[in-house]
Amino acid sequence: MSKTKEQEQSTKIVKVVLTAVVLLILTVIAFLVTDIERDTKSDSEKYLDKATEESKSASKRKKTQEIDVERYLELYENSEKSVVLITRSGCEYCKIAVPIIENILYEEKFDIYSIDIGKLTNEGRQEIADSNSYFEEGFATPVLLLIGENEIKDKIEGLATKYEYKKFFKKYGYIK
Repeated sequence: MSKTKEQEQSTKIVKVVLTAVVLLILTVIAFLVTDIERDTKSDSEKYLDKATEESKSASKRKKTQEIDVERYLELYENSEKSVVLITRSGCEYCKIAVPIIENILYEEKFDIYSIDIGKLTNEGRQEIADSNSYFEEGFATPVLLLIGENEIKDKIEGLATKYEYKKFFKKYGYIK
């Protein structure tokens, strides 16, 4: 073989190798960009996605016990602690939280009371607001309260994951 043919063949091999390397690099870049785009959700969006998925998977449930304002105030004043979930009709986060909590109730066999402030009269909402300074400046739903002895002992404000609700219930001896 002559030198020119060897050079041409070498040049062709180099071109093929360079083309393969460029294609490989472009593939890696495309993969990284796609992966980065998937991770651009904020922490709150990821949290909401997780809670929504938990809500959808909570097919087995035990309903909370719906109560009125009068019963809420009795529980609030009672010497025994009670768990009350305050929701509001039309609250999207409540629609996610309720199935998660009801699934925990099904699994763990204890009771939670619930009150939908969207169904209350203005007077009823005011009675709840007057029961504790926590409500003075308004509050968001859902809110899970541990109440008794004329006070709010603890609370989870807003949407939480199943793990966080279970941690709350374990803390107060409702589940092991």
